[in-house]
Amino acid sequence: MKIPRSVSGAYFADVLCRRWEYTKVNQVGSHVVLETSQPTHQRIAVPDHNPLRFHTRRDYCDALRGAMPRISKAELSADKIAEKASRGEDVSGHFSNKFTVVRPVRRVNVDLTEGLLRQLDHRAARLNISRQAVIKTLLWRALSEEEPSHRGRRK
Repeated sequence: MKIPRSVSGAYFADVLCRRWEYTKVNQVGSHVVLETSQPTHQRIAVPDHNPLRFHTRRDYCDALRGAMPRISKAELSADKIAEKASRGEDVSGHFSNKFTVVRPVRRVNVDLTEGLLRQLDHRAARLNISRQAVIKTLLWRALSEEEPSHRGRRK
């Protein structure tokens, strides 16, 4: 494994979290504490120095090389997964049973007064979000508050 010379401790810890199943647990002084339970429970402290000493990085990489399986970022296409399944291979690792339904977005034009736009912009600046996010949030709240009163009428 080729290790670059100028890597900060924060970047190295971030790589461990992204490429292996480590999570940041704590920070004690200048050391970031990471832990994982894959394949066994392991807890390490990575110095948050910039740059991280080459030998420190090398020692961590040597320890990880034998202990942790690398998580592959390459995903197979649906056709490749179907081919594996038709050959009788196990494809359960490609499915997490965690999914979200993505509803299609429909664009809508709305005419608003200058005063209302100022109020929306003021709220967006105060919350540090976009005007569109403010509008969506307010509409969602208004519709959610209205729903319980209509539930009794539906049959």
